[in-house]
Amino acid sequence: MAIDRRRLLAELPLPLPHDAGELEALGIAIAVEDAFCVTLPEEALTVAQLGTSEAIERLLDEHSRDANRRDEPERADRDADECGTGS
Repeated sequence: MAIDRRRLLAELPLPLPHDAGELEALGIAIAVEDAFCVTLPEEALTVAQLGTSEAIERLLDEHSRDANRRDEPERADRDADECGTGS
């Protein structure tokens, strides 16, 4: 089943306010990981990376490219297992 990114992102409290901190970014990260069945890299857990819908879409696009690379099959497998879509 395809995930409607924009519909799901519209449910999040975005954009984050300018004075948002790490706690708000982590809340968004958890919601994104759960909704999109991904594991975000630690360096992406920042207000700058997770503060807007556009930034999250770029991050998810990057994650998709990374997960599909031949040198990272275990990451794609781990994400699939976490979402119950693995073999």
